[in-house]
Amino acid sequence: MTASNITTQDLLTIDHVKLEESPDTYQQNWVSQWMVVLQACDADDFKSIKKIQDDLQLLGQAEQTQIWQSNDHLKTPLEQMMLASKDTSEITSLFSQLYDCIERIKPPTRGFFSRFKSMFLLLFSWEKDAMALWLESYPRQRQSIDQMTTKLKRHERQLGLDNVKLNSEYDAFVAQLQKLTQAHDLIERLQARLLNDSNVPSESRLIQSEFVPWINHRFLDIQQQLLMGRQTAMTLELLIQHNENQAKAISQVLGSVYKVIEITARIALVQNKQQALTSQQSLGAKIDEAQVKSARALVAEALAVVEKVADEGANSRIQKNIDSD
Repeated sequence: MTASNITTQDLLTIDHVKLEESPDTYQQNWVSQWMVVLQACDADDFKSIKKIQDDLQLLGQAEQTQIWQSNDHLKTPLEQMMLASKDTSEITSLFSQLYDCIERIKPPTRGFFSRFKSMFLLLFSWEKDAMALWLESYPRQRQSIDQMTTKLKRHERQLGLDNVKLNSEYDAFVAQLQKLTQAHDLIERLQARLLNDSNVPSESRLIQSEFVPWINHRFLDIQQQLLMGRQTAMTLELLIQHNENQAKAISQVLGSVYKVIEITARIALVQNKQQALTSQQSLGAKIDEAQVKSARALVAEALAVVEKVADEGANSRIQKNIDSD
């Protein structure tokens, strides 16, 4: 297309593929072509002036429309996911309940005095010793822990599914935002050229009076849309990061809890077998003290993990936003 037959209509469609391949060359050619059209305009041709003004208002409109449509498309799912993020409160509550249950599932120590006291109580059957009480409560605590871990596992799975969708939406939106950014940069470059070009005084006066105000208005409009688009992108990033952090926290907690369940279940199994023996045999039966010690250490580790992730969740940026609603 030669300079003599270029029209504003031809310049409204931005070739983003060529723009990405050679940004600076494309921008220079695009701006130069616009200047040819504008400088060729007759100051007495009001119809042509009006046509150019109208077309200047259409610069970047295709890219802007895509962002509008994407924002409308994202509005409902984002609201739903922000609402679903309130499940964070349920997750935090589950962490708190789990903390209490893990504390109660910690097996008692078996020092010399404790063993002597247990033997004495068993001989006279006055009351149950600490291990017997722990063993009696173990099934109930284990059931509670199993219920809570099942719920946490469900939350972890849902967070993963949400992020698959969010990442797909984010990638598509960022691609469209990139096109709007390119349109913004083109218009900004044209604006600078219009403001600074004064090689021909008569043409400069026409450009300054008839076209610069329109391009300024269009630039501000695109700039505002771009800022809103970037805010949407940041919201998506924040949700994705929040879900990743939540899923990671749940995974850490479940990993620690499963270790506690595994070792305490072995201890409970040994104790149940011992209780099935005669009293004399029970008195002679021995508990693996190293296993009890290991179980208590794993319980302490699990408690620390639960406390840590609960604090991090409460202090997260998105959780503060949710709590303030």
